Amino acid sequence: MRTAIVMAQHGQPQLTIACLQTLRRHHGDEPPVVLVDDGSPPGDLEQVLAAAIANLQIVRRPHRGVTAAWNAGAACCTADVLIFLNNDVITTGPWADRLADLLVDRRIAVAGVERRRERHVSPEVLSRLPTGEFAAGWCFAVRRSDFEAIHSYRSALRLYFSDTDLQSRLLVRGGTGGEGIAAVPLPLKHLGHATTSACTTRHAQWQADRRRFQRLWKRGGSKRQACR
Repeated sequence: MRTAIVMAQHGQPQLTIACLQTLRRHHGDEPPVVLVDDGSPPGDLEQVLAAAIANLQIVRRPHRGVTAAWNAGAACCTADVLIFLNNDVITTGPWADRLADLLVDRRIAVAGVERRRERHVSPEVLSRLPTGEFAAGWCFAVRRSDFEAIHSYRSALRLYFSDTDLQSRLLVRGGTGGEGIAAVPLPLKHLGHATTSACTTRHAQWQADRRRFQRLWKRGGSKRQACR
């Protein structure tokens, strides 16, 4: 299956450059990467351009949050598989094909690198989700057809809980629970939220996104609906 990687950045271009350079070191020119610049400060994107990364498409946007940036990047892709990759990830060996191959099995809706348990929602909301365990949001893959069928990420969840929401809706669509998520260890090193470390409003954003997420799932979160 044809694969594309979607990334986003808001500042900290040194993370993006390291991520892209190590990816290309172990994969050559494929798969293509779509990088969405989410309103970075002046000069940051120019640093990425100066690194001359092969097979890189750049989309410039005003700052609207990483979730909206992922949607914008995915909209540029025609590949069968979309890999959403944080820009604070270092590649230490080939991995993209192995991750995408997990989705050959139609019973699998989400392919990831590791699992995480959702511990930050109320018991009531957790009981409404199709599973309590999800693929870690810093690197996971989905079929583009499935992604489009559920109308992509909900951009109202600007930074947090958007991956839990997306994966939950994919599982509901497939009529499955946690067995619809496959995770396999891959030669990747996540730098541990380095992307958001400079965000001074991250706690307030986490609280706001949590409230929105819980409100959505209390009223039937798998349906397409507005979230204000």
